[in-house]
Amino acid sequence: MASEPHPLPSGGEILSALVHAVTGERPAPGTITARPAPVDPFTEAGAIVYEEPDVLTVSTNEARTLAGCKRRYFFEYKLGRRPREQGHEAVWGAALHRGLESYYRGMLEAAGYGVALDLRLAGRDMLDAALSPGVDSQGRPYEPPADPYARAALSAILRAYVEYWWTDATEYEVVAVELPFKLPIKTRLGRLIKGKLCEICQGEVKLWTCPVCSGAGRIRPMREGRIDLVLRERKGERRTWITEHKSTGWAPTDERYYAGIGQDLQIALYYDAAREMGLDPAGVMYDVIRRPDYDEVKPPPKMKLDGQPRAQKADVAYSNPRHGERPADYEERIYRLATGEETRSQWFGRRHLPITQKQVTSGREIMHNAVDEIRWRERSGHWPEIGDRYVCAAPRKVCPWLDVCEGRASAEDDRLFPLK
Repeated sequence: MASEPHPLPSGGEILSALVHAVTGERPAPGTITARPAPVDPFTEAGAIVYEEPDVLTVSTNEARTLAGCKRRYFFEYKLGRRPREQGHEAVWGAALHRGLESYYRGMLEAAGYGVALDLRLAGRDMLDAALSPGVDSQGRPYEPPADPYARAALSAILRAYVEYWWTDATEYEVVAVELPFKLPIKTRLGRLIKGKLCEICQGEVKLWTCPVCSGAGRIRPMREGRIDLVLRERKGERRTWITEHKSTGWAPTDERYYAGIGQDLQIALYYDAAREMGLDPAGVMYDVIRRPDYDEVKPPPKMKLDGQPRAQKADVAYSNPRHGERPADYEERIYRLATGEETRSQWFGRRHLPITQKQVTSGREIMHNAVDEIRWRERSGHWPEIGDRYVCAAPRKVCPWLDVCEGRASAEDDRLFPLK
């Protein structure tokens, strides 16, 4: 009679024997169990769900807000609130950016299909994007300016912009439009910040890639942003320029607007990010666009002794709406000013800015310090007010959180401060 095969030892018996061989002690029965059989991770039973890691991400606006007022940073970036009422300048600037995004995206798509850009169709799509409600490139709802004079000024400036810079389609190649980036924050010397230990792999070297930290072992703080436009010259040295659209009340020819531009954190941060993404930019191009004074309607004309109104001069180059002027007439007047041979340089201008390594190093240091300060304040819960009335209530720039800080409103009032 054939003998039966000897039964294989269980997993628990094997582990118990190994412990006995190493330590000389035999564990009590039941204290060591075999590892469960592997489960196919592609089946529903074997699916492993990992929580999204809590990554500290800092943008240029966050760093600026933190430097300006700790309490405002807490309201906007920790509570996730924003004032419902936005300043008209911010609303108009966002609409201008949306229109220019549509224009240059159309240029990019035309190049992809190998066809020439139709300026008439591109201009129509640009106005439609800026003046119609919709969803922006980041998935957020977009509302255009409601004031009829603001809409008229926006339409006039966008039309004039295409006429002024129509040569962009022949002189530049559009590399990217609204280019987002999310990159690790570095020290001033270009080294990665240590970051906190990954809770899944605990920073150990493993044969598998951690789905949370991608095998890095640590969750590093990140810097993020969105570059308006990347252009590359078609001729000559074929240099690449990081382009930033800037709407302002200043004329582009006024040198006072460019005072302190070398201290701008955004251009240094974007330049450094573009280099890290392999774009090799030559510098930053400031695309300056003047904003008309659509919010300051001219007072009624003075009256003559006989009771008749004095005649208004037709050749005055002010951008305010005249008393009784219809929005359609105002739009055409601003368009003529922005395209006139003698006045158009007061509305559009570009300046190429080389970025030095000192600016890059300073930008890295600012972001690194912001991360350290945010971490400390999150642990301590210390978010003080700025304590400076000239910051909280500057002329024509009253902080929207002033009523909250003075106890007249709540930051959690959804009617005044909805969630982002």
